[in-house]
Amino acid sequence: MSIPKLEKVESSNIEAVGHDSNSNSLYVLFKSKKLYSYYDVNQLTYNNLLNATSIGKFINRVIKKNHSSTLIDDCFEINVAQVNTKDKIRFIDLISLSQIESLIPDCWF
Repeated sequence: MSIPKLEKVESSNIEAVGHDSNSNSLYVLFKSKKLYSYYDVNQLTYNNLLNATSIGKFINRVIKKNHSSTLIDDCFEINVAQVNTKDKIRFIDLISLSQIESLIPDCWF
């Protein structure tokens, strides 16, 4: 599984979002540190999400109602994820999200 770089958003419940245009998958990281993948989300819908007045309301009213999802647990493993930190790209192979967070603060953003 390849998770795209997530963009931090202003929301009371959502930490960051990202979109994989190859698979049309939307990734939503909630403040609870739960990461969900939503399927068949095209680029236009993702752009509308980023431009929405309320990211949380858009996800509840548009994304959750129209797209199936999978919880990617907070202890999931990622294969060679790109982590952007202060203009440097680091590669992390087979490491859990909790381990990443302890090593690189705000690594998803």
